[in-house]
Amino acid sequence: MIGALIGISAIKRFNRRQILIGGHLAFTIIHSFIGYMSYIGNQNGVLAGVFVFLVAYGMTSGPICWVYAAETSVDVALGFILMTLYGNVVVLS
Repeated sequence: MIGALIGISAIKRFNRRQILIGGHLAFTIIHSFIGYMSYIGNQNGVLAGVFVFLVAYGMTSGPICWVYAAETSVDVALGFILMTLYGNVVVLS
């Protein structure tokens, strides 16, 4: 919920492409952090990384990728894109 609330102001300030690409770069850094914390055995660091990831997802890719896909693709490709997005949500959950 915090990420979604922060995402409202981010959507007003940046365009959709910048938010989407920036979000995926943030995911790369956060997942690297989570992997490192898991490697050294710091479970609190893993938990903090997961919380940061949830906030970052809520303010970037969560709301934006659905709208961005609908705006940038044709009807035939949109079905495949939405199937991929739902598969991504299943993996993340």
